[in-house]
Amino acid sequence: MKQKRAIKKESLQNTAEKPRYITGLDGIRAIAVLAVIAYHLNFQWASGGLLGVTVFFVLSGYLITDLLISEYNNNGKIDLKNFWIRRARRLLPGMFTMLLVVMSWVTLFKQELLTKLCEDALAAIFYISNWYYVFQDLSYFESFGVTSLLTHFWSLAVEEQFYIIWPLFIGLLLKLPKKLVFSYTLMLAIVSALAMAAMYEPGADPSRIYYGTDTRAFSLLIGAALAMIWPSRKLSQSAPASARISMDLTGTAALLVILFMIWQTNQYQDFLYQGGMVILSVASALLVGAVAHPSSTLNKVLSLQPLKWLGLRSYGIYLWHYPVIALTTPKVNVEGPNPLLITFQLTLILLLAALSYAFIEMPIRHGAITKTWHMVRRGEWQGKVGYYSKFVTVSGIILMLCVISTLGVVSDRIVKASNPINEVSLPLIGPIKEKEVPADKPKEPEEVKPVPPKESRDKDRPEERAPASKPPTPPKPAEPAKEVNKDAKITVIGDSVMISAAAYLEVEFPRLKADGKVGRQMEDAHSIFQQLKSSGQLGDYVVIELGTNGPFDKEQLEELLDLIGEKREVVLVNVRVPRPWQTVVNEVLSETAAERDNVTLVDWYGASASHAEYFGGDGVHLTKTGAKAFTDLIIKELIEVTN
Repeated sequence: MKQKRAIKKESLQNTAEKPRYITGLDGIRAIAVLAVIAYHLNFQWASGGLLGVTVFFVLSGYLITDLLISEYNNNGKIDLKNFWIRRARRLLPGMFTMLLVVMSWVTLFKQELLTKLCEDALAAIFYISNWYYVFQDLSYFESFGVTSLLTHFWSLAVEEQFYIIWPLFIGLLLKLPKKLVFSYTLMLAIVSALAMAAMYEPGADPSRIYYGTDTRAFSLLIGAALAMIWPSRKLSQSAPASARISMDLTGTAALLVILFMIWQTNQYQDFLYQGGMVILSVASALLVGAVAHPSSTLNKVLSLQPLKWLGLRSYGIYLWHYPVIALTTPKVNVEGPNPLLITFQLTLILLLAALSYAFIEMPIRHGAITKTWHMVRRGEWQGKVGYYSKFVTVSGIILMLCVISTLGVVSDRIVKASNPINEVSLPLIGPIKEKEVPADKPKEPEEVKPVPPKESRDKDRPEERAPASKPPTPPKPAEPAKEVNKDAKITVIGDSVMISAAAYLEVEFPRLKADGKVGRQMEDAHSIFQQLKSSGQLGDYVVIELGTNGPFDKEQLEELLDLIGEKREVVLVNVRVPRPWQTVVNEVLSETAAERDNVTLVDWYGASASHAEYFGGDGVHLTKTGAKAFTDLIIKELIEVTN
């Protein structure tokens, strides 16, 4: 306790509250925005990159509250009008520039996205995107259909709502004793965190609590609480060695916690919503507190020029990253990460953010519009083109439009090269009926001859075969192919991907019953199997193809397999879906199949690699070629387990 009091006593000084720019906080911004970008690029090592937004929330809560308290202490009140004007000058120019460029691009080249973009833009302009997505039931994690280019505006909406409400609230709070101000703020943070935990439903889509201002406010409030006990303007320029070491160790440990959670967590873990984000928010507050002190070594480390450059432009980088990634990422991606495309995307994001910062955000933040207006009114426009002039602002917009138009053509070529257009076989809607057979009834499977590995095939070519000292050993005779068990009673449950393959399966196995449904998820399967089992209609062999429409955890799958029973053979089919939950689903399926003797896995993800022709325009549903390959894979496994 004595050491803590000494640290605080030496670290705080009662001098005039002068504004101080903390360069190390730019480093925190850089880490946060890079984590978010890595998450949206689907890097597996950044599955928790969405937590970068939580770091931003804590930082915003700290800085805004620090500013408001300082103003109140200096002036005895908070000038709300001036505060909101400063916020608008800081945030609106970059936002309107991004919206202008993206809407121009979509109007010219992606008209199918325009209607959705206009709806989302209206919500973005009024900073209500988070609640708009809640009421529209638009999932942050499981979205299909028309691409939304402004989904990331949900977090900007949460912050802006905080900027509107918090100054009003804290203006009243500051009339109370300081201890009560801190206690009430912390109490509000606890209520918000408890609301998130209480509203979270394991296995269900967490978008409501992810978007909600009420369930995300705790991060902002934790940052605000830090500002009340660790105001940046009262921190001394130096501190004893012991205090400095303690701060640096605390900040470093907090940074490691943040990086570890970005690396190891994902958006589908119960832990995140039942205390994980609170832990991250506290770690972020400790990091901010350590960096905020002028004598902190960690502050100097996080002030390195590359981090500072990214941090200063982090707002613009965040604005631009999502539409750039959404517009340039092919929906059909069977090759894995494309280094060329990723390099292009990152370059474009940084370029657009840098142009916006230099020619739009900074001039307007320093009064370019007001000064230009006064120049025009006084007739001083001619011959006075400077940093604050209308010419610079307008030329910046024009330059950015030219750049985006030029690079857009390059982007379109990269996407087309990575995503060849295929004939799409539209899936049937609804469950497959018992006697339904596709119009182009598949031929009886031909005998497949064993194919040697590529290396041995190359050696067997006459023109490439090296002379041998002795004749080659004759190959072993192939084992006789197993026949289809026509009497096998099989139940197949799947989602829309199974719909396009079910009829082919029913042709091969007369007693197979298939049920595929658009939008079906693992949570829907339990009641289906319960009904089939109680009515005696559940087959001796079961195929489960689920996970296209959203994630599930191991516990859900284990409960379903326990219901089916160990006496039945179960075939699990993994997924290829260009969504964040693909890895989560496939890992759960693989682990479960390895642990149970009566469960086998069909590796559709592996079999479909490098086969863009298998998929339609959405990168999920199958073409005729894909449906045939998908069916053949399942038939092969069923022949094995039914004989």
